[in-house]
Amino acid sequence: MKALCLTTVLLASTSLHATTINCTIDGSGITPRVTYGSASECKVIGSGGSYVLTAKKEPKFVQMSCWRDGPGGDASRCIVGIVRNSSNTKEFRVGTFNEPGGSGTHPAWFSVTFIN
Repeated sequence: MKALCLTTVLLASTSLHATTINCTIDGSGITPRVTYGSASECKVIGSGGSYVLTAKKEPKFVQMSCWRDGPGGDASRCIVGIVRNSSNTKEFRVGTFNEPGGSGTHPAWFSVTFIN
């Protein structure tokens, strides 16, 4: 019974200590750069809407969004796609696109939330 109680306490305490990491990346320039958050937590390389994002620790949950500046500085449509590398589960391929059915990637800002 003591072992069961100890296991329950350990499982409850580990789930309470989840870490949330938020980063915003400006991918609209020649090279992407982290503008919010820690560059050590969210390393990013690539250009032109095709990026490789590497988390410091393997995340259990990932959420992303993107946006682009449109004509006159207005927000323009943007869609983000993300695929986890099966060999290195801390690494993600990220693509930003104009809209559904559009061809090719396009540079954009994107935000990511990792929960470890």
